[in-house]
Amino acid sequence: MPPEKKVRRKANLTERAFHFLEKSIMDVLLAPGERISEAKVARSLKMSRGPVREALRKLESVGLVTREANRGARVTEFNERELSELDALRSHLLTMAGRLATELATPEQIGKMRLIVEEMGEAVAAEDYIAYPEMNTEFHRLLNEMSANAKLSALIEQVYRQISRYHVLAMSYREGLVDSLGSHRRILAAIENRDPAAAERELAEHGRLSYRVLLENFGRLRRVFRANGTPRQESGRPSGSGVNIGHLPSASSG
Repeated sequence: MPPEKKVRRKANLTERAFHFLEKSIMDVLLAPGERISEAKVARSLKMSRGPVREALRKLESVGLVTREANRGARVTEFNERELSELDALRSHLLTMAGRLATELATPEQIGKMRLIVEEMGEAVAAEDYIAYPEMNTEFHRLLNEMSANAKLSALIEQVYRQISRYHVLAMSYREGLVDSLGSHRRILAAIENRDPAAAERELAEHGRLSYRVLLENFGRLRRVFRANGTPRQESGRPSGSGVNIGHLPSASSG
């Protein structure tokens, strides 16, 4: 195989390993503090350990993995200070996106957002803890699109990539879903009414709401995990929440 093809193939394998591990961390299939076995990941993805090692370096650079000499890599632990810093930045960026959305969103985009919010309501009514976070992600992607500002969207996406694993867990509790749905409905109304002040206010409150729910649940979230990273069923927590913590998925899981 020519050298340039070898380099390209390794880069493609590294990207595949990166996205596989990133999704596993974001969806909390790999628990905070859990050790990541290069060999296990390589076997699951049917590749050598080299691309997996490179993927772990990339994940370390974005704060999702912590690597220690002679101890390998672990999923970065939950951290209240990190959450506070990310949330402050996210709230500021979201208010900018909201103001732009009220001015620039097309009727088609608003109609699409309305459908997403309706589906979010159905998910809450059904206590569907798997579908709701996915629709929440779609809502915010659409909000970014409405802002028509590529640089702003890129910054918001970067922050969300780091904060989303906190949100997946917060939304595994019903009170997080109900409050979140109400907030999304008010944001939609502000955009439909082309009211930039209301959009800024609602998105600022949306950020505060998310942060408050996360802080209230921090103790509960930590108790979900055993020392070895496998899940513990907590009393009072709804079953079937969709948070399958601590089990590395197969490569076919997407």
